[in-house]
Amino acid sequence: MTHKVFILNNKATFICPKCDNVKTIDATPYAKTRSKVEVNCKCPCGHFFKAIMERRNYLRKDIMLPGIYCRFSNGEEIEKGQMVVMNLSRAGLKFKPRVQTAFQVGDRLHIVINLNDPEKTLIDKMATIMNINDESNVGMEFCEKESYGKIGALLFG
Repeated sequence: MTHKVFILNNKATFICPKCDNVKTIDATPYAKTRSKVEVNCKCPCGHFFKAIMERRNYLRKDIMLPGIYCRFSNGEEIEKGQMVVMNLSRAGLKFKPRVQTAFQVGDRLHIVINLNDPEKTLIDKMATIMNINDESNVGMEFCEKESYGKIGALLFG
């Protein structure tokens, strides 16, 4: 299993999954790396594990939730469809549309999903497409970032 390690203030803190030993390193050399940084770690207890150094500004949680998107052009709805949200953060999300689409980086979408919390909290936001990968996964950034609210309860719960 690969563990995620978040870089905060140019420091990466690794925690051994076996003994909870903590080691913090200077992550400045990795700050400008555009690709994922995967490292092999060896704890003094002898345990080996892999870790990915995460350079995102906000914690991102892997989820699988259904949702709906609407794409707009010149203020008019031109496409509506279903999606599966694959991960979520305070600043955005990644999803896969149920059918092939003609999305482009920069498109604005209206995103609607229900969280899997007991209240089935509705997330209803405008977002901008930031990237589309080879598997048609769409990376979005919310147009307005707000306090964590219900998203925070999901992320940190």
